[in-house]
Amino acid sequence: MVRVNTLRRAAYVVNSMMRLRTAIDAAMAQGESLAEAEQEVRNNEAVYFRQHVVAAGNRMAAASKIDSLAMQYGPTLGWYAANDKRTTPECRAADGSNFSALSPPAIGWPGVVHMNCRCQPGPPHRNAEMLL
Repeated sequence: MVRVNTLRRAAYVVNSMMRLRTAIDAAMAQGESLAEAEQEVRNNEAVYFRQHVVAAGNRMAAASKIDSLAMQYGPTLGWYAANDKRTTPECRAADGSNFSALSPPAIGWPGVVHMNCRCQPGPPHRNAEMLL
């Protein structure tokens, strides 16, 4: 997960620079103040960076929980979604499946599929399909 977070941090930096460049180009094209455009980008980036840091922490916490559960149940774990009206289609589809604790499935690990993901890893489900 450290490697994933490092890659995500690099992507964040690149995207941040692209957002700044786009704002500067737009301000120049419309004859607006570059200082105001830059300040607006800085304000937005403060929010984006906080979200980025929270997501990185959530990924590390999820990986740690999966490591702990894998020591208890073995390398195959179960996916448990909170099934209600806020559950995303991806999480609903993964609920009741199993996944490998050794590498994340394509959807990601439970708890980090999307912002505010409420899915949890747990004991493997008997005879359940594996998420790849």
